[in-house]
Amino acid sequence: MSNDLETLISSLPQHAQDYLTGRKLDEVECVIADLPGIARGKAVPAAKYARQGSFHLPDSIFYQTITGDWGEAAGAEGFIERDMIMRPDHSTTSAAPWTGDWTLQVIHDAFDRKGEPVPFAPRNVLKRVVELYQKKGMDACCCARNGILFGCSQHRSSEINPTHDGTFGPTSGRATGLFHDRGG
Repeated sequence: MSNDLETLISSLPQHAQDYLTGRKLDEVECVIADLPGIARGKAVPAAKYARQGSFHLPDSIFYQTITGDWGEAAGAEGFIERDMIMRPDHSTTSAAPWTGDWTLQVIHDAFDRKGEPVPFAPRNVLKRVVELYQKKGMDACCCARNGILFGCSQHRSSEINPTHDGTFGPTSGRATGLFHDRGG
């Protein structure tokens, strides 16, 4: 195993290291969400992934609809096909056990060529929204079944429902967009 690959693996979360114990990492899937939330990206050989700090992907993924057509945001003239720069967030590393080899998936953040976050990339939008709520003294958490909830404390995703005193009780329906002042 190359030094670059060893260094990469040792920097990954423990669960990813455990998954790879006694196995050779073959590929890393560089993943980014498009506007409807569908995972897009590219698979990169592990050795190449370990040598590079960022990857390129065309920003056209944000202009394409679920059906493969081009969205209105592209405008009547279309758009210029630019590459965005994808930088990995290794804290999001997960196994891809359905592949035929030993593969990891890593969610990436999208930046333009000047190093600025791509403003309409869903992950960047979410980061801005969370930051705005934090500036107002509110917490945010993500619950797989219930979406993004603001004002959460420790909880299980199946037990979220705001009560009159600001605590959370059993869910009575789909709960999203809850707000709770941290008192700050």
